[in-house]
Amino acid sequence: MSKVTFRRIAIFGTPIGLGVLAAIHPMTPEDNVAVWNLIHALQIPLAALLGIGVLLLLHGVGGSAARAPRMAVVPWVAFFAAYDGVAGIATGSLTEYGHSHPETADTVISAATSMVESPFISVVLPFGAVAFALVVFGGAALALRRSDVSRSAAIAVAVGGVVWTLVHPLIGAPAMLVFLIGAVAVELTGRNSIPKPGGTTEEARLLPGRELMSSAQRAALVGATAVASLIVVLVVMHLIQPGLSPVDHLVSEYAHGQLGWLVMSGYVVAGTGTLLLVWPLIARFGKAGWALASAGSLTVVGLGLIASGLTRIDVAGADGALISTSSGQLHELASYVALPGLIAGAFAIHAAFRREPIASSGTSIFQLFRWAVVTSLIGVLLARPVGVTGLGQRAFLTVTLSWLILIGIHLSGINSKASRTVLTKMDALTR
Repeated sequence: MSKVTFRRIAIFGTPIGLGVLAAIHPMTPEDNVAVWNLIHALQIPLAALLGIGVLLLLHGVGGSAARAPRMAVVPWVAFFAAYDGVAGIATGSLTEYGHSHPETADTVISAATSMVESPFISVVLPFGAVAFALVVFGGAALALRRSDVSRSAAIAVAVGGVVWTLVHPLIGAPAMLVFLIGAVAVELTGRNSIPKPGGTTEEARLLPGRELMSSAQRAALVGATAVASLIVVLVVMHLIQPGLSPVDHLVSEYAHGQLGWLVMSGYVVAGTGTLLLVWPLIARFGKAGWALASAGSLTVVGLGLIASGLTRIDVAGADGALISTSSGQLHELASYVALPGLIAGAFAIHAAFRREPIASSGTSIFQLFRWAVVTSLIGVLLARPVGVTGLGQRAFLTVTLSWLILIGIHLSGINSKASRTVLTKMDALTR
């Protein structure tokens, strides 16, 4: 495995993995002891990998501000692992033993309760983990900020890491999403301390072709990441609520089940990310007709996604009767508002990229997506009569969310930089 691949796994893959585990985390081992034990067995090595990810984010950052978080990573992992090992693995194992030996259930439950409520387990270990988390993530944010990383990215890294350490069973998934957005902004947008081409530092060697991004390009990248988070959320929700068939149930119905707030939050985050794409789009294309049409379409889509996340769809009760509510009506209205924006945006975005004086690499893909959005919408309409509404909607969401992510990637300029890097390497090989 190359150093760059390991870097990407540690910085990007770890928060995704921890976020998924937090999303399916039972509140007690009694809820699902097998899942409880699996989560706590995986969390400890992933926490260590998250600490390594922070060290990699600080690679090349000098000064005393970066020294403290580097030194605090090991004790943070140690305190967290000790607490998670006892409060998680030990209680899960005792609960599993109690299930296998019902005659000892009362004794086992009493032992587990006494163990968790002891001052050392309930106070010392979690206090140490949170204290060192403040040093690791807060200190890393301060050091990154001093190396000219954007304030919002540094704050996201600090808040995500500390909140996950403090209350990962409750809101660990959104906390890791916040950390991931910050890490993406730090890792892929560059910082002023990185040398210009021709530099010889280790950072430049590890990340060839890395260039500084403008604020608008950073916004595009964060927006694309926010939209991508909804795809992750929907996959996780399918694992959390397997009883909700993806064939004939809409994804909005997840909001009525276990951890339904997660899918609602996902829509709000994706909508906010879509609105965030408007700024880099105007910055790139100016106020020409197709650019304004594209910006207006993305605004409508973003507001529609946010409104969908703030409301809940109406579902049938146990007797099969569907009771209409104001929230359900607003949810349906939000869908009707977003659909015209998607169709208009598919054509406007393609026209805006096509009219650039110098076409950027890969923009012809928007011609394909223009018709893919229309075709998938027709698929939704055809899916209803044959009873596969859920599949039709999921196909439509896959196409439209992928389209929004692609817009963010192109506006961020990552694809152009990657192409230039490949061409540079090919040119060097032919000399």
